[in-house]
Amino acid sequence: MGHMMDELIDKTDKGLAFRLFRVSSILIFAAVVTALISMLFQGWLLGGVSFQQTSVGGPLWYIALFLRDLVYPST
Repeated sequence: MGHMMDELIDKTDKGLAFRLFRVSSILIFAAVVTALISMLFQGWLLGGVSFQQTSVGGPLWYIALFLRDLVYPST
């Protein structure tokens, strides 16, 4: 019975370590993606041109604001 308990403890430790690694990897990836999106909107990635000033971002920005105002009206 002791050998089976040792194997069970080893498996749960490895499972916990894997879950912690996976969660921390996801959190780090989310932080990097959030920083890149923020840099894109602020204009740090396109040589001082913000996303709203590009030919693609201009119309998309107004559409996104319109959709946001439908969900959360700014009255």
